[in-house]
Amino acid sequence: DVFVFNMSVGYDLEGVKTPKMNAFIDGMRDASDTPIFKECMEVGKELYPELADYIAATPARVCDGVTVSTLHGCPPGEIEAIASYLITEKNLNTFVKCNPTTLGYEFARARLDSMGYDYIAFDDRHFREDLQYCDAVPMFHRLKALAESKGLEFGLKLSNTFPVDVKANELPSEEMYMSGRSLYPLTIEMANRFANEFKGELRLSYSGGADFFNIKALFEAGIWPITMATTILKPGGYGRMVQLGKLLDECEFKAFDGVDYKAVAKLSEEAVSNKYHVKPVKEAPERT
Repeated sequence: DVFVFNMSVGYDLEGVKTPKMNAFIDGMRDASDTPIFKECMEVGKELYPELADYIAATPARVCDGVTVSTLHGCPPGEIEAIASYLITEKNLNTFVKCNPTTLGYEFARARLDSMGYDYIAFDDRHFREDLQYCDAVPMFHRLKALAESKGLEFGLKLSNTFPVDVKANELPSEEMYMSGRSLYPLTIEMANRFANEFKGELRLSYSGGADFFNIKALFEAGIWPITMATTILKPGGYGRMVQLGKLLDECEFKAFDGVDYKAVAKLSEEAVSNKYHVKPVKEAPERT
């Protein structure tokens, strides 16, 4: 009861509707007739006969939620079409993953510069080509209403990747994706804007610099599930999950009753001066 699978699909409606993707989605919704599920049941009972009844009770509905991930520059109509299809045709609780580009170039540049991340290079191209906030808000209101009419949940996954320029040969490419500490101040502001727009009634899932120093505040503000990658790529690796788990065990677990949008606004305001998110200044070494 504490382990959840979530599908991630994209990048356009035509691709989602292909026979292979259709079979994947349907197999996750009901795996009872899939060869792999049948094989797992047989092998499990063979290896652990004493647990045969327990294994047999494994639900064939592996997953009832999906996250829509689209490429940069995907038109708003395409995003809405994919989400609508998953809600109405596949009967899935649906989240749409958003890019920090909805904040606008000027805001993103100014916030990162103020926090010591002025060395991160990017122009306004993706901000112009990606989903605009003015288009996103009415679309998400429509999708939320559509999901509720079907007895399903709709929400946002914040945030998706933020492409920045390769300037020091970090990778053999022209762009790379920013994550971790520098992504947090952008993602938490996205959460602030959408939480305030919907007055906390829109579910938000978080992925954008979540770590030991902010995960408890995010959870207590009603933002969950929370996923992470960057923090477990640091020393300690997956062992950090134990630390995070113990921290969250201190929180009250209850059914979703809304996002505390005032608390989220405070988290965004505090991010620009939080010592765990501001780029630390390295003092120049003494030279004699």
